[in-house]
Amino acid sequence: MTTLELKEVKTIPDIIQVYPNHVKNFSTPLIIDNGSYNCRAGWGINKDPSLIFKNLIAKPRKERGKKDGDLQVGNDITNIEAVRFQLKSQFDRNVVTHFEAQEHVLDYIFTHLGVDTEGCVNHPVIITEAFLNPNYSRHLMSELLFECYKIPSVCYGVDSLFSFHHNNPEGSSGLVVDLGYHATHVLPVIEGRVDPSRSRRINVGGAHIINYLHRLLQLKYPAHFNSITLSRAETYPFDWYALKDSKWFACTLYHRRTCSLLQSLVHEQCFLAVDYQAELQHWSDSEHYESHVRRIQLPYTMPVVNSGLTIEQQKERRKELARRLTEINARKREERLAEDEEQLNQLLAAQDLLDEGEEEEFQNVLESYELSNVGDLQKMISSIQARIERTRQKIVAANTADDPIVEESKVKQIKQGLRPKEQEDFESWIEGVKQKRQELLDRRNARRQRRQDMAKRRTAAAQERMRIISQLARKEKRDDNFGMRDEDWDVYKVINKECGDSDSDEEQKLLELEEVLRRNDPEFEGSTLGRASSSADTAETYQLHVGIERIRAPEILFQPSMVQIMVSGADPTPTAPCYTTAGLRFFSLPPPFPPLLNSKHSNLICTKLQVGSPEAGLAETIEYVLKGYSVDVQSLLVSNIFLTGGCASMPGLVPRLDKELREMRPFESQFHLTVAADPVLDAWHGAQELIASVSLSRCFVTRAEYEEKGGEFFKEHSASNHYFPSPVPLVQAEIVPAPACVEEVEIDVF
Repeated sequence: MTTLELKEVKTIPDIIQVYPNHVKNFSTPLIIDNGSYNCRAGWGINKDPSLIFKNLIAKPRKERGKKDGDLQVGNDITNIEAVRFQLKSQFDRNVVTHFEAQEHVLDYIFTHLGVDTEGCVNHPVIITEAFLNPNYSRHLMSELLFECYKIPSVCYGVDSLFSFHHNNPEGSSGLVVDLGYHATHVLPVIEGRVDPSRSRRINVGGAHIINYLHRLLQLKYPAHFNSITLSRAETYPFDWYALKDSKWFACTLYHRRTCSLLQSLVHEQCFLAVDYQAELQHWSDSEHYESHVRRIQLPYTMPVVNSGLTIEQQKERRKELARRLTEINARKREERLAEDEEQLNQLLAAQDLLDEGEEEEFQNVLESYELSNVGDLQKMISSIQARIERTRQKIVAANTADDPIVEESKVKQIKQGLRPKEQEDFESWIEGVKQKRQELLDRRNARRQRRQDMAKRRTAAAQERMRIISQLARKEKRDDNFGMRDEDWDVYKVINKECGDSDSDEEQKLLELEEVLRRNDPEFEGSTLGRASSSADTAETYQLHVGIERIRAPEILFQPSMVQIMVSGADPTPTAPCYTTAGLRFFSLPPPFPPLLNSKHSNLICTKLQVGSPEAGLAETIEYVLKGYSVDVQSLLVSNIFLTGGCASMPGLVPRLDKELREMRPFESQFHLTVAADPVLDAWHGAQELIASVSLSRCFVTRAEYEEKGGEFFKEHSASNHYFPSPVPLVQAEIVPAPACVEEVEIDVF
């Protein structure tokens, strides 16, 4: 059984690159693959994107009295767990909705690419968007690019379609399966153009796999709840893909420069089972479990239980610590004595001012010490003199306390307590040691019980604590002489919730007594501190056994009902017509609501899912999409089933889909599965091929066209969405009051 040690991999911040003249002078297009997990940006003439970073921003909270913290974007977030609760994204699922965050991301891209033009970015921009992206979202993106950055033109495209055309010749047909971070799309492409009316979306993606595995491991190992973070869940269950020199969505977290740190992994961690139920039966066998389970070693610190010192050496060490503590206390007493003597001299000097008749200066001194009259001055002088005398007595007592004879007698007493006397029966001595040990255990249990009682409300210990606190909080002007004696400060031990008495000495005595019993009493097996802590804090205790989770987490792609998925959107009205298809329930809603692709019409939206997800899995959705076409078109689509997206290279995905398709297709029918050459970067490379093969005027929207036709307008191409103009809003006609009926009356005047 292999043990894989967990390594903390830190993200390397991106450098600000040089803005080359050949890019600046020729208005080279800038390609931005704006994914909901990773963003990839670079110049269209380069071989690969120059920037690959996690599409997140972190804004630290402003502390009182300090300036605003620096905004961190992408790879500037070196420790993502430290700012986990300050992370923000511009995406709501896979649609950009928060354009303030999107502006920060674009600033990060332009700055690190070295763009230094004043007030504008003189480069055409080609940027990816979600499939069937709402017009309103595209309008805001165009407004941001044209109005804020003054770009000359923009082109929109779908990442999965870019990847499809990069791996297939122009005009190809096929069924694109885009396994993204927040959603999975099944897109039929016929003769180079996607059919949006029969496309479907499943609200399951890589993020759900990560979160599901994260929760599985936390529930399996509640003792390591805080150690199993989302970053580690992203890294380890899926870093097996780095072994094959690929770039699945977990590896892209640290992008290419840091993937090399993960090459120490030898075996794969997660995979899709060809037959999930049969694989579960295999895992029930102990031999199969032992041979396939993976151990993940969490970082831990082994506490030093026994330093290997003898009892005499430990006593010498305690003596040394006691001597140092005595020196520290003596130094503090001397400092306090010097302060009191200086203050006493100042008060005596003030008293001399009164004797010399300096009334004005004497009153100033009284005000500085907040004294009202001469009596208060005399009282304060007497108090300081008494305190000085007590401090001097303590110093003298401390200097004469270290008597070697007394120390030697204490050592003898300890030795006599740990070994039987000559005239003492051995069994009675053993019973005495056990009794002493039990007394120490009882006192320790009493301290723990009191600590628990103090933490609860309305207990006798808690009420006594509050009574003492209220007494200490009283504001009285008179001097109550609190603190004159060292015993006065013990009250803070009483009100301390941790029960301020230090039990380290008693624990040491308990260890010594247990060691004596272990050596002299064969029947003694109990151990409360030493052996228990040494055995509990071993490396094996901090290991995670990733067994059935290896197939259980990725299985949600085919069985979304295993997890709970909340679909955003308005709740449908009870009277709205509904129907169920492919395991989904749909309601007809008015046009303003954004469409979900797992529906038959663009004005349908799925209900919020409460317990598990009733959505169809990947195999059922593919079957449903294929049934919408004739037999000839079905054969055309299944002849080129193209897998792309971050999860496309997951081990076992192709064999699993092969099995599912073989079951749903007619007997001896042919189909072909293809995985993108680079599921992560092929979308960027596909956009690069587009701008190299066609004229920019055919697919880019210029600033003049933006001002004329609006922000939601874009030019269609082979990898773009279909353009559906938003309907013109109905303007209510102004209600004009009807003219009053006027009757003309002619009057003859005689």
